[in-house]
Amino acid sequence: GLVSSIIPGGTAYAVSRANCFFSRETAIDEIWSGLTQIAFIKELSKKSIDEVIQSLLNIKKQLLESGAIINIIAEKQSMPRLISEVEKGMQDFFPEVQAPKKPRLQKDEAFFDLIRFLPDTDDKTEVFILPTQVGFAASCFSMRGDEKEQVAISVLAHYLTNTAFWAQIRTMGGAYGAQAFYNTLEAVFLCASFRDPNPERSLAVFVDECKKLSSLSFDTNLIEKLITGSYSKEIQPKTPSIKGSLGFIRNLYGISDEKRQRRMQYLLEMDEETLKKVSKDIAHSLFDMYSAVINQKALSKTGKNIHFDV
Repeated sequence: GLVSSIIPGGTAYAVSRANCFFSRETAIDEIWSGLTQIAFIKELSKKSIDEVIQSLLNIKKQLLESGAIINIIAEKQSMPRLISEVEKGMQDFFPEVQAPKKPRLQKDEAFFDLIRFLPDTDDKTEVFILPTQVGFAASCFSMRGDEKEQVAISVLAHYLTNTAFWAQIRTMGGAYGAQAFYNTLEAVFLCASFRDPNPERSLAVFVDECKKLSSLSFDTNLIEKLITGSYSKEIQPKTPSIKGSLGFIRNLYGISDEKRQRRMQYLLEMDEETLKKVSKDIAHSLFDMYSAVINQKALSKTGKNIHFDV
């Protein structure tokens, strides 16, 4: 069944669920590619072929009327010919290629309603119970700051991944891996484990290790290690196709080369004061944490249990 398609990407599904209630954009991501999509596929399979065909035709009509942005990745000398060929090929779909129209105005809550499996409660942990031999855990919380502070948050996320999470979740906990990541666009701090024999324990580790950041002594030696580790990650070589895709995404989100260069400078000039402030802010932000677990059984202390029968 569909379970076999969930397990290989279990971490991504768990992260999507933990992250989906922070904004309209993250809710849409969950609708498109999260567990919500898997549940929809199951419901779709109950419909007749004619109903599915009509739904697809309606979607096609709305998409074609909405305009498009076309991204082409190619060598400079090939670009004029490629643009000409793409324009010819697109004529059957877009008689007149136009910029995307403004989206319909909908409140964020309308999208949140589409991704709820159970009524909203004070319990912010969802447990998706599936017949799986390994588990996956993810936790997210809102974490805002100015541009310099955002760089510091990313640095500390990288630090957690390679120190505490590696030791506590991978080495001691037996998980295949774990990581922390800061999404600067959504201002959300994410923690996740994958192929995890004890995801409930990992949820506790996420909280404990994020709290411990505020007690670190950010001396010159540690700051130098933090900068070096994060800098090497930023400048690692990328293939032309990845560079092209990243450039397109950055253009869509308004991330200019000037902003990227500024953030790199903030990284190289990272200081004790900023790291101390941000580490305390992380500890104070944990109250707003959302978590999601994919596991073969319910958690012992918390969690809204969702028996995901797919």
